Amino acid sequence: MRIASRLALSFGMLSVLSVMLLGGLVNFLLDRRFTDYLGRGQQQRRSAIADDLAALYRENGGWPTQPPRPDGRRRGMGPDDVIVVDDTGKEVMRAGRPDFHRGRPEVTIPIQVSGRRVGTAYARLAGPMWGMSPAEADFRRQINDSILRAGLSSALLVVLACWLVARSLARPLGRLARSAEVLGSGDLTVRANLKGRDEIGQLGRAFDAMAERLQEAEVLRRQFTADIAHELRTPLSAVRGYLEGMQDGVLAPDEETLEACHRETMRLVDLVQDLQTLATSDAGGMKLALEEVDLREAVQQAVKAISSASPEAKVELVLPAEEVDCSALVDDELFQRAVRNLLVNACKYSPAGAPVTVRLTCHPGELSLQVRDRGVGISPEDLPRIFDRFYRADPSRTRSTGGSGLGLTLARSIAKLHGGDLRAASEPGKGSLFTLTLPRRTASRQPE
Repeated sequence: MRIASRLALSFGMLSVLSVMLLGGLVNFLLDRRFTDYLGRGQQQRRSAIADDLAALYRENGGWPTQPPRPDGRRRGMGPDDVIVVDDTGKEVMRAGRPDFHRGRPEVTIPIQVSGRRVGTAYARLAGPMWGMSPAEADFRRQINDSILRAGLSSALLVVLACWLVARSLARPLGRLARSAEVLGSGDLTVRANLKGRDEIGQLGRAFDAMAERLQEAEVLRRQFTADIAHELRTPLSAVRGYLEGMQDGVLAPDEETLEACHRETMRLVDLVQDLQTLATSDAGGMKLALEEVDLREAVQQAVKAISSASPEAKVELVLPAEEVDCSALVDDELFQRAVRNLLVNACKYSPAGAPVTVRLTCHPGELSLQVRDRGVGISPEDLPRIFDRFYRADPSRTRSTGGSGLGLTLARSIAKLHGGDLRAASEPGKGSLFTLTLPRRTASRQPE
């Protein structure tokens, strides 16, 4: 059964049950009040009979031998059948039909005069005693019919309203379910496009955001696959060419040729190491080899390594004064790797001859490393995604010109492993600033 039908049926049953309970309660209360009203009427008639007979006794100084004519002055001697006996039980008066006898009276009414019981009246009142007159029964029946018709009409309207509400709720859910089926089949372009502001609308927007992220991830995955294939093929093809050239005698196995083979092999090693580091970080299996390290020396070593690998790179290093303590518990190898990744990225995107500034700041509770380049900068559209894996702001760059897109991801991952972070700020045409922050930890000051 569809959710709209289930909702409509559930709401409808609850609503009909509520209408039936309400109708039954109204009918019960009305019947009770109407019965009380009839009872009060009967009590008034009995009181009228007792009062009229007591007045008759006082007027005659006793019981008359003949009842008065029902002229309307005495309500108690009206159309009701009455038998009156004195205090000795002797019948002294009779009014009404002759077939009435006191053996089967409807009511027994004591008659008192001046606080003394002077007789008893056995009466059969006009109309049913505990029931209702035909007019009263017809009135009650009309009321019950009106309640029933109103209840049925209300139930039908409620069921219709429940069906419309259930349909309005189920329609966006059905649309979302169909979108999920299409997404599950592999079409990542599908969107639910639900516009409501309620929880269903929020669910639809969350679904669309998820589909958007999946589509972006798929684009990155395909781009990464193509990049990895190209980056693996390039050094492998170079090594293969060198080896085949030496086998064919075209190239001599001299130091220059072997150095070229070694260089291409190291490119492969670096790529595989980057991938392995990311995979280990994703799995939560990366362990830090923490040791007390002077970050001033660590940064100097990283800058020296970059300068040796790229003599054309111009790096300006700004370090704290010698008396400033810059020691901290870090994984020295990973920290230097993060610094090198930031420097390589800055050098690749800086114009020839433009300096890259590296500034280390050591505070009592935090360490900060800033790397500023004076390159083309990063557009606002690309800035939020530069730390995504395999993402390049310039898709035309290859590993040799723009890296594999893993350097910044690895640097940020290393910062977070140390409890810190890596942030970026950039303005197109004015360069970029990367700030790596780490909490200050020493051997005598470990976090709890």
